Amino acid sequence: KGDEATGHLSARASLDPEGAADLAARLRGVGLDGRALSVEIDPPLSRGQVRAGRSRDARARRDTTPGFRRRQARCDDDGRMYLTPEALALKVGRWAEGRSVIDAGCGVGGNAIGFARAGSEVLAIERDARRAEFAAHNARVYDVSVRVERGDAVERVRELAREADAEKR
Repeated sequence: KGDEATGHLSARASLDPEGAADLAARLRGVGLDGRALSVEIDPPLSRGQVRAGRSRDARARRDTTPGFRRRQARCDDDGRMYLTPEALALKVGRWAEGRSVIDAGCGVGGNAIGFARAGSEVLAIERDARRAEFAAHNARVYDVSVRVERGDAVERVRELAREADAEKR
């Protein structure tokens, strides 16, 4: 039901604790009309129930996301969980066709490869050393040029902005 004065929507369901944990995990980070959804569970779930729900959700996403289509591509569990499916990465890549792109927090390189396949010049930045190695390897598997750097993406983008400002002067 909705409250026009506040713009809040609410829904009520009767679920067992496992079902409630699964629903909360599935809706975590989801937004509607530019606003984050919040889930309230009464009585509250224990930490163990929340963790179990998130684990089930992560496993389900990992097992059903097509990710990379080429068998030689490398990916760890976290990378697979957040990997943009290849078809979607290609579609997004075409939106930026030919432009320079920074993939900040590139993970194992799915989006970076999609941009590169669409003809973009790509700088991919990843904090985790292993996933940065995977991203570079996966770009080679897809025979595209992606410059992969390991480091803090926010700080690296700030450095690039300072360099661009200096060049303008």
